[in-house]
Amino acid sequence: MVVKAIYQDGVFKPITPVDLTEGEWVELEIVRSSPQRPRRVVSLQGIWKEHLRPEDEGDWVSEAIAEIRRESAEKLEQLARELGGHQPHE
Repeated sequence: MVVKAIYQDGVFKPITPVDLTEGEWVELEIVRSSPQRPRRVVSLQGIWKEHLRPEDEGDWVSEAIAEIRRESAEKLEQLARELGGHQPHE
């Protein structure tokens, strides 16, 4: 059983209820962790804004790279919408 707890006033206090009887002996292994804070999502929208540069036109390798850029941009925009409901910037 893993129980998350906070150490306050010299006592370990479980964050959630535990299934133990009063006075039951247990062993504790202390693993330090920091409180979970919401992660800030950095927008990557626009990173592949220029899918195909004029100097790359006609070269099959460059066109393949441009297609990968287009697909990546679409996936990033979809991810941004799912994470924050933001619309892509034009």
